[in-house]
Amino acid sequence: MDETTRIQNSLENRPANTGNQHERYRAGSPLSNAVEEWLGKLVKERSRIAIASAAEARERYRLARAVEGKTVRGHTYHKHAPQQFGESRQEYERRIHRDAQRARRHANSKPSRGWTDLSTMTAEEKAEHQRVKANERKAKERRRKADMQNNAASLPDVAEIHPDDDSWGMF
Repeated sequence: MDETTRIQNSLENRPANTGNQHERYRAGSPLSNAVEEWLGKLVKERSRIAIASAAEARERYRLARAVEGKTVRGHTYHKHAPQQFGESRQEYERRIHRDAQRARRHANSKPSRGWTDLSTMTAEEKAEHQRVKANERKAKERRRKADMQNNAASLPDVAEIHPDDDSWGMF
């Protein structure tokens, strides 16, 4: 076998070039998973130590100020995840803001409005669903109008509030 044939055979039997072939860099490999798990544990442990250390430092600071007769405001611990690897400062601040807004409006994983998939329904089921929804909307509108009329009837008349002043409320 000459040199050219040997090279051709080796090229044909070679796996496709998919970048770095080391096991550590292949997603889902056992080594990669073990390294990722270890890094996760390392981050959690460092975070736990940092939180405890920061709490101890805040307590020492508070006691030092108490000796001076001063008070220190309490520390608020934010429950958001720290800045992630590869996350820019701007992305981090956006994520923190987004999470805080969700918490303020008491958002959870489910949407607040119901949603029904009409694509899987037959024509009769769609018509029934739309009729039920229309009835619910109309009943809600009637309740709202009745409440407005009840509230308006309970308000006192302007003449009762200012019986002596005929020009009250005029521009």
